[in-house]
Amino acid sequence: MKAIIFDMDGVLINSEVKYQELFMQFFKDRGVFIEKEELLFLIGCSRKTEDEFIASRLDISVESAQDLKKTFFENHKVDYLKA
Repeated sequence: MKAIIFDMDGVLINSEVKYQELFMQFFKDRGVFIEKEELLFLIGCSRKTEDEFIASRLDISVESAQDLKKTFFENHKVDYLKA
């Protein structure tokens, strides 16, 4: 191997916008309206922080939030060529 490319999000592909849209859809599907600005703090955060945020907004356990998020993102794959 001669080279490895690391994409610090936004350098080669800005996928954050797509993930914000998906998180907004995730909450909308569960009857919770959320502003894009409310999601800005999730940029670069840990998955634990994401799960705790989801749990608090949906009033569910962190474990349930993890399961819901996993299922949602398995069914809503990000196409990085379009991101």
